[in-house]
Amino acid sequence: MTASFNANPLSALLMGDESLTIACGDVLLAGGHQIAAVISRDDTVRDWAQGQGLVLFRDAEDLLQTRVAADWFLSIANLRLIPEAVLALPSQGAINFHDGPLPRYAGLNTPAWAIINGEVRHGVSWHRIESGVDTGNLLVQRMVNIAKDETAFSLNSKCYAAGMESFGEVLAQLESGTLKSSIQDLSRRSYFAKDKRPENGGVIDFTKRAEEISALVRGLDFGEYWNPLTTAKIISAAGQLFIVSRAEVLETTGGTPGEVAEVSSARMVVATGDMHLALHGVRNLTGQNVDLSDIFTPGDRMVHAANTPPAPREEPQWRRALTGFQALPVPLATAPESVATLTSTLAPTLARREIALSQGLDLPLQTAAAALVALRSAGLNEGGIALRHGAKTAALLADWLPMTIAAEAGTSIAELCAQLEPQLARARDATGFAVDLPLRDPAIGVLHTPDFALSFDGEPLSGAALTLCLSPEGGTLLADRARLSDDAINLLAARLEAASAKVADASDCATVWALPKVEADLLDRVNATARNYDPLTIPAAFEAQVGRTPEAPALVFEGETLSYATLNARANQLAHVLREMGAGPGTPVALCTARGVDLLVGALGIMKAGAGYVPLDPAYPADRLAHYLSDSGASVVVTQSDLTAGLPHHSAQVIEIDRDPRLASASDTNPTAVAGPDDLAYLIYTSGSTGTPKGVMVSHGNVANFFAGMDDRIDHEAGAVWLAVTSLSFDISVLELFWTLSRGFKLVLAGDDSRALMSNGPIATSDRKIDFNLFYWGNDDGVGPKKYELLLEGAKFADANGFNAVWTPERHFHAFGGPYPNPSVTGAAVAAVTHNLDVRAGSCVAPLHHPARIAEEWAVIDNLTNGRVGLAIASGWQPDDFVLRPENTPPQNKPAMYDAIDQLRKLWAGEAVEFPRADGTPHAVVTQPRPVSKVLPIWVTTAGNPQTWKEAGEIGANVLTHLLGQSVEEV
Repeated sequence: MTASFNANPLSALLMGDESLTIACGDVLLAGGHQIAAVISRDDTVRDWAQGQGLVLFRDAEDLLQTRVAADWFLSIANLRLIPEAVLALPSQGAINFHDGPLPRYAGLNTPAWAIINGEVRHGVSWHRIESGVDTGNLLVQRMVNIAKDETAFSLNSKCYAAGMESFGEVLAQLESGTLKSSIQDLSRRSYFAKDKRPENGGVIDFTKRAEEISALVRGLDFGEYWNPLTTAKIISAAGQLFIVSRAEVLETTGGTPGEVAEVSSARMVVATGDMHLALHGVRNLTGQNVDLSDIFTPGDRMVHAANTPPAPREEPQWRRALTGFQALPVPLATAPESVATLTSTLAPTLARREIALSQGLDLPLQTAAAALVALRSAGLNEGGIALRHGAKTAALLADWLPMTIAAEAGTSIAELCAQLEPQLARARDATGFAVDLPLRDPAIGVLHTPDFALSFDGEPLSGAALTLCLSPEGGTLLADRARLSDDAINLLAARLEAASAKVADASDCATVWALPKVEADLLDRVNATARNYDPLTIPAAFEAQVGRTPEAPALVFEGETLSYATLNARANQLAHVLREMGAGPGTPVALCTARGVDLLVGALGIMKAGAGYVPLDPAYPADRLAHYLSDSGASVVVTQSDLTAGLPHHSAQVIEIDRDPRLASASDTNPTAVAGPDDLAYLIYTSGSTGTPKGVMVSHGNVANFFAGMDDRIDHEAGAVWLAVTSLSFDISVLELFWTLSRGFKLVLAGDDSRALMSNGPIATSDRKIDFNLFYWGNDDGVGPKKYELLLEGAKFADANGFNAVWTPERHFHAFGGPYPNPSVTGAAVAAVTHNLDVRAGSCVAPLHHPARIAEEWAVIDNLTNGRVGLAIASGWQPDDFVLRPENTPPQNKPAMYDAIDQLRKLWAGEAVEFPRADGTPHAVVTQPRPVSKVLPIWVTTAGNPQTWKEAGEIGANVLTHLLGQSVEEV
């Protein structure tokens, strides 16, 4: 409908919480009328009102504080009662939209009741608001037909359209100043109260006629929207409860009501009081369609009734409690073989541990101690646990109730107890929430039984990993042996006992969170990494090995083999010449040779002279090598004769290691050691990924520390063989070349042409398992699908051959359509062609994306892979990439990364995270769809170089803080 501009504009107060409120408001404004204020709790309506610049209130009572003047009060798609004092504010009166034909369908949810009652016509009404609910004089009524296949969702849509069409008639009456009202015949009135529900809690009674049952199923179908009534359900003879999406009346008859006549995977035919009824879209309580043939067989009988239906008056409080509820994980617990739902019937084998609780603790303090253990074990400051719901085991009721805990280190125990006491009181008197409530409310979504539960009747919660049974006499821990090891159970028991001992006298949560002695002792043992070692320089360690095995083979390169003594002698000759050229402690000497014997002789000789080597890879661009030479200040270059002419312009002395005559006559004895642990061993340059390459100075003491760590982790029996393939320009070459030579290895050095080739021979067997990952980097093979062949075929090969994971990077603005603009795109492609691999982002540059998009996209991949995702988060470095999000351009990229990690972890856990709208107002986002993984594995990929060790420590501290949710001091 449209509205023409009116020369005598009206003013109205508009109250409502649905899209019809907005539609009618637009008509008012388009007609030149004034909306004095909008009253709404709905975010969409409030956003619209703010966008129109309208005065906005949350509750009608708020109007009494400001005394807003208006001609009319319009209640459109509003389900809240309006105080009489508010109704007295408008000068002309108040009008309400009702989604039913008055007086026969007064009250709430009337479209659903009309279908359930078998009506063939329904309608909407506009009426004056008077003292009784839905009793005022009628202004306009518009009727609609109810189709044979009508659902609550489709009839609500018809009512919306009828309301829009008829609002023009209402507005015309208001504009004319003359209302065409008629008195309702209240003798024909039927009223459907807010708490009215279908009999039997929605469980289908198959003794009814098939048409009645079909009407019930359709009347309870609200589509993807909030269902305020209940769902249509069936209960098997074994007590399993399922949701029915659609019922089809058949022409066949026969059988006992409730008896299964035939069944297939997606359809089941059941006898009713007259005709057969085909049930379709049968779902379990997680919303998944079930294979009916796995559950039912012909001849099975349905249960017609359910005991203890939910109490409708409690539903609003459970909706609030469950919206955003995120159960705390128990990190030491493995996932169940099949995810436990609200009414799990599994009977696991339970371990029993008696917990020595402090005597005299009241229930809130006992609960507080347990809650803090649950929080601390999960590494979170907020989350939920389950309260076992006593003996309430009716099929329609969940057997647990939610309890939410929020506590930080400084939260007082009194504040925590103040949170818990009302929740405990509410649970004590509650009937409980309906098992289908999460399916009926999209804001809740799929809900699984929490892993951590409290019980006050001594019985475990089915589906939980552990249940702590509390009583005045003490506590008992009941744990699922299939999900928790004995060590894990003992550790949790120790935490509970330690928390119980401290909670009564503690002033704040930090005191209770202190680790129990058994765990503190364990951490002390794990962190006892200090060890004694001799801080030898690299030349000293090598010379010691020469003394032990002088004739053993040290270096093999292609057809040439050098013994330890020979390699040492040649390095000594170079060292003596370099000494004469001025090399010594603190002096950087550049080394530019092809991979071969000269590379090892050159590096050892430089260090024996007391200097530090600076690798110049001949394959690197000339401008990069020029930067290395000038920036390092190297006064000498050790190179080979065929490389000399290709060196960039420099002023350093040059010694050609393959033909300098001074080497042949130089002494081959060990030169006197002049460098110590604090002196430079090498100066190595970064790749320049964050700008200009930066030189990193590494001392002999640093290397000795590293070697000691490798001694503890790698077998190093003298005579073992090591294949060295890493460029001297990367730190890991120090392990391959010098740790091996100082431990007696035979070092096989791969040349430039061969180091990337695989061995043609068999790989020696070992009983040690190695996890191989496939890590991709940017490439582009031209236009078309071939450019993705390496990614997809490699992933399929890795998936079929026992690899652990595939990592894909993020590379922007190379070729459009290139393989790696966003790791979620390539990750989804990998997920689609693999079955076993973890799918991971090798570098998700978080500052270039909105955190909600990262969570949203990777939740899809997590669902595709059934929980096999992981992200390496990067801060980004290429300035041009930040055209995607200019506000995060360096140096803002690192703070943005830390914030993104924090927000991503919360979103993944299902917590609401607020982000600003265009006008700066906050909007809370919660991830949909829910990921499978309870915790998202996160790594941090760094591309950058701290200017100082202090800065490096600060970066590490920030990363730890955001990844662990703790301060570094706490870690």
